[in-house]
Amino acid sequence: MKIAPTSEKIINPRAYLLRGFALFFVLGASAYIFFEFRNLLTGPTLQISYPKNGATVEEPLIIVGGQAENVSYIYINGRQIFVDDQGRFAERLLLAPGYNIITAKAVDRFGKEKEYGLELVYKKPPDEIATSSTPVTE
Repeated sequence: MKIAPTSEKIINPRAYLLRGFALFFVLGASAYIFFEFRNLLTGPTLQISYPKNGATVEEPLIIVGGQAENVSYIYINGRQIFVDDQGRFAERLLLAPGYNIITAKAVDRFGKEKEYGLELVYKKPPDEIATSSTPVTE
């Protein structure tokens, strides 16, 4: 006795389960790879929080500070500075009277660089006229 062939497909749950796991693995691996390489795509970021760009200051000694992400090295005016565990940095700088340009360069572990500029004006306060109550004798 012969069995007639049928047009119905036999559903194999194991095959669907294996395909589901394979799809999950491929999507998970793709997401992980994207997550790890996003730093390569975006490069370093540096945000200078203080002082604000274009500010006029009346003290020659200022502190430049901010936040850095994806950074291996930071240079301010060519001098390397360091960040803490959260990526924050602060560096003291001495300004010349008048217009000053401060350059900050961030370098990531892949060698990508980004430069930032900060323009400040140091307005030296007028010297106070010294007055004394003692008479000057000649």
